Amino acid sequence: MNSPTVGITTFGLCFGSENNDRFWLPHHYVDQVIRAGGLPILLPPAPDYPLAALVATLDGLILTGGGDVEPARYDAPCHAATVYIDPARDAFEFALTRQCIERDIPVFAICRGMQVFNVALGGTLCQHLEQPEDLSLCDTPHRDHPRGPIAHTVAIDEDSHLYTHVGRARLSVMSNHHQCVDRLGEGLRVCARADDGVIEAVESVNGLRAIAIQWHPELGGEDAAIQARLFDAFLGLCAEPARRQRSQT
Repeated sequence: MNSPTVGITTFGLCFGSENNDRFWLPHHYVDQVIRAGGLPILLPPAPDYPLAALVATLDGLILTGGGDVEPARYDAPCHAATVYIDPARDAFEFALTRQCIERDIPVFAICRGMQVFNVALGGTLCQHLEQPEDLSLCDTPHRDHPRGPIAHTVAIDEDSHLYTHVGRARLSVMSNHHQCVDRLGEGLRVCARADDGVIEAVESVNGLRAIAIQWHPELGGEDAAIQARLFDAFLGLCAEPARRQRSQT
């Protein structure tokens, strides 16, 4: 059986001027796709990409983490803490996301990816989550100081697809974000929250095949084996249209 082809978005504008002349991606995303049986294809946010031809080759799409979404995309002024905006990446990923939704291609939206997914469906974002420098004073830290992954717990709705995937009502996750979903996009519902109420996962009520989470399952953490189930579940979604296409040829 052929491996599902999974497109993985990459960074154009990186976190440091010395890296702004290249496309890049942490290897953990690729490692998990390969482990789960997929064929990873890295997608650079290059201008004038032939999107229709690209999407026709994909069985699934992973929207990865990274810098902040341009607030104008959800009709908001730019907060002082909103940083690392990459207009080229935004343009590419929003167009790509909409085409995948239209064609019923499964989407795995991770961290920034969940924010892109929410905004693409008409939602908005909270542009900054305040937390003290001394993280011992913070009940639920969402990133290390000044930036980097940190562990916290999420509560998962037991009446959700996400719960079916992980089999846990509470899960330790690795998080690295300062923005989050505010108003939900059309057809989405909340299926997980952090203990401070921040939305940590959403899912479609309209049949869209998507896993959308605010944390980084590719980084593992205390519940690494359970996090890996999310990639397994996503590759299962990707394999379904691939099987139908092969059976018709």
